[in-house]
Amino acid sequence: MFITLLCNDCGYRHNDVVSLEASEPLRYELVVEGVEDLNTRVIRSSSARIRIPELGVVVEPGPQAEGFISNVEGVLERIERASSALRDEKLSRYQQFLEKIMAAKRGKLRFRLILEDPYGCSAIVSPKAKRRKLSSRELSKLLRRG
Repeated sequence: MFITLLCNDCGYRHNDVVSLEASEPLRYELVVEGVEDLNTRVIRSSSARIRIPELGVVVEPGPQAEGFISNVEGVLERIERASSALRDEKLSRYQQFLEKIMAAKRGKLRFRLILEDPYGCSAIVSPKAKRRKLSSRELSKLLRRG
């Protein structure tokens, strides 16, 4: 179930994805090899971690984390928007990062999108995505951070 909370008075908004069934801790991995893979559906609950090792990206779950339903390109766009806060710190590193994001969005950079959810509420919906249960070591590491 996709939940949106919205306050008409102050404009506060929060989204989340909640499973209506109990599920095991899951890890999905998708190798994005071209522009066609950018349309792959991604369902992320607020409890899930997203990793893209080739970009050096880790999005940890936390108290203000939002769930969403998007596609791989939408995930890259969210990361691009969030990274704008780094713009002033190291301009050349930020520009290099943006170049990698743009290459990924054009299907010119091969990368892995990894989604790990201790509650199994998230998914990458593609026959190309590898799905497996999180090991107890991976699960405890994820729960310590998130």
